[in-house]
Amino acid sequence: MSREIDLRGERCPYTFIKARLAIEEMADGEILEVILDFLPSFERVPASMKVLGHEDLGGAEGGEGIRRVWIRRGVGGGGLGCL
Repeated sequence: MSREIDLRGERCPYTFIKARLAIEEMADGEILEVILDFLPSFERVPASMKVLGHEDLGGAEGGEGIRRVWIRRGVGGGGLGCL
């Protein structure tokens, strides 16, 4: 992984906002691993990132309600938008 951000304890829309800020600091093609414990964010963060031109690489469930999602920064990914 190129970078990891732990967003346990955070809720929407902050999970998306913090993930977006993190990926904007990364180079094209790098992968962001996002650790979440808020179920709606498990779907919303990757969906919102796709709208911005990044690639959803999937996710995995861990123990105790923890989930991880991986997002590859798209070429020139950015834009204005949020789901």
